[in-house]
Amino acid sequence: MSEISVLIIGAGNIANEHLKSLSSIKKINIYSILSRTQKKADQLARSYKIKNKIKSYSDLPNHMNKIDLIMILVNPDQILNVFNKIKI
Repeated sequence: MSEISVLIIGAGNIANEHLKSLSSIKKINIYSILSRTQKKADQLARSYKIKNKIKSYSDLPNHMNKIDLIMILVNPDQILNVFNKIKI
């Protein structure tokens, strides 16, 4: 099985908890993180050695060919809003 590249959307506590687990799985590559709060995204990127940071939803199409899975890890009341911003 080849590596699975993951985009994390969100940089709060739930994203951190998922990243703890994901970072221990050898076949998972945390490709990038995207958050409305850049400072939090930067902190998580440093903590989990995430090389790419996508700064806006308009940049997503440039990365989609490298992403296998998108995890929307935001407050439940914001999931639909975030989903609607993703242009695949």
